[in-house]
Amino acid sequence: MYEIPPEEINGVSGDTGDSSNWQLPKKISVVDSKGENTFNLQYAFLELFKPTIENAIAIRRKEIDVEKKKERLHVILDFSFLKTYMEKGSLVMQVLKCPECGATIEFPKSGSQTTCSHCGKIIYAQDIFEKVKSLLE
Repeated sequence: MYEIPPEEINGVSGDTGDSSNWQLPKKISVVDSKGENTFNLQYAFLELFKPTIENAIAIRRKEIDVEKKKERLHVILDFSFLKTYMEKGSLVMQVLKCPECGATIEFPKSGSQTTCSHCGKIIYAQDIFEKVKSLLE
């Protein structure tokens, strides 16, 4: 079996069809950086297959963009920065609630992560920053 990550697909083509020839195998070609990959699909044809692939590509590319943005912020963000950011927006937070169990956690003075003493869940400053940022915008 050959797997092609959606973000590497450059194009999709293949046999067209309709309900009269639904059961006949259809040839589908998927082009990636390594070349053309041809598959025979049973019970499918290009008009149904292509939109599904294009949707998967769009979703995967958005996920990659989100991850790239998180990576850039994660390097510089800690709880002391977060506290300063919130104070500028007139928001003061004394305690956090654990997203896993709901236990109260004191707001750390520094560091990029803290751990819930009740359930052990690691809470990242980056995650808190994203939630606070949406409140202040």
